[in-house]
Amino acid sequence: MDILQQLGTALGLGFLSGIRLYLTTLAIGVAIRMQWLHLSDTYSGLEILADWRVLALSGTACLIEFFADKVPWIDSAWDSAHTFIRPIGAALLGAGAFAHTDPAIKAMLMILCGGIALTGHSAKSATRLAVNQSPEPFSNWALSLAGDAVVPVATWFTFQYPIATLCSVSVIVAVIWWGSPKIFRLMRVELTALSSAISAWSSGPVEKAAPPQTLPGAPAEASEHLRAIPLPLLEAIRAKGYNTTGYGIHCAAAGGSRSVKSSIGYLFWTADGDKLVFAARRWFRYRFVELGSATITDAAWESHPVVDTFRFDSGGKTYRFEVFRPSAVSHAPRERAVSTAG
Repeated sequence: MDILQQLGTALGLGFLSGIRLYLTTLAIGVAIRMQWLHLSDTYSGLEILADWRVLALSGTACLIEFFADKVPWIDSAWDSAHTFIRPIGAALLGAGAFAHTDPAIKAMLMILCGGIALTGHSAKSATRLAVNQSPEPFSNWALSLAGDAVVPVATWFTFQYPIATLCSVSVIVAVIWWGSPKIFRLMRVELTALSSAISAWSSGPVEKAAPPQTLPGAPAEASEHLRAIPLPLLEAIRAKGYNTTGYGIHCAAAGGSRSVKSSIGYLFWTADGDKLVFAARRWFRYRFVELGSATITDAAWESHPVVDTFRFDSGGKTYRFEVFRPSAVSHAPRERAVSTAG
């Protein structure tokens, strides 16, 4: 029974750290210092969290996270930066929690804490990224406030009822792993958006130049985001029979086509402007979805801090694409790609 209790505590601490690392450590530290939580000898290594210096640091980090987590897209950038911090922090938290356990068991529980933290972090990041697609901020605030309220209670529950925690977290993790392909794609979109934004900010403003192609029915911002399509994808596009100038919009499908949803690719117009196509690599092969530029209506461009949203109606359906930030380098044409343009 003792090993099951330790396993439940490890799962609980790991999962909560993946969602709110700083709030979890702050909640434990405050509870110990205020004598709301009385730890057994097994978990006495966590008493260091009640030290005022640790409390000051975790409290400051928790305060920063509280505000960052309330702003759409800033929360996703924050989550991206913590992709490695939270699992490592959870493993260190496990090291403290099981400091007086058999070294072999301690090592396994540390690894488990880190792995479960990565699972919880991935699920949380993917959920918030999906919610950020909504134009209203209230759902984002509701989820964030719910996390702020649940984590301290769940931390207390983890120490008081470790067996129940073991069962609860096991079910949650099983559901997350079942949906892991979708979570992985959403995480990939998030990391690509963040890296593109950083690259654009660091490269400075992109010089305005005449667009290499007229985009029928699209907002002016669409032409400004044209960039050279990578050569492997461009060759696949031409092998499929599409006549293109070699330029497209680097983006992720966010709505309208379930077969490529959350896939990263390029949105391009054929050279004659007759067709609008989204091309992406998914499950080790290229996918092409024709959207029909001649029927585009109600096209709109929405600017966000990290990515922009290109939304339009076509054929009775509404399509939405999350457009990544272009940099000066990404606008430069690829010599071989342009020379083979039909």
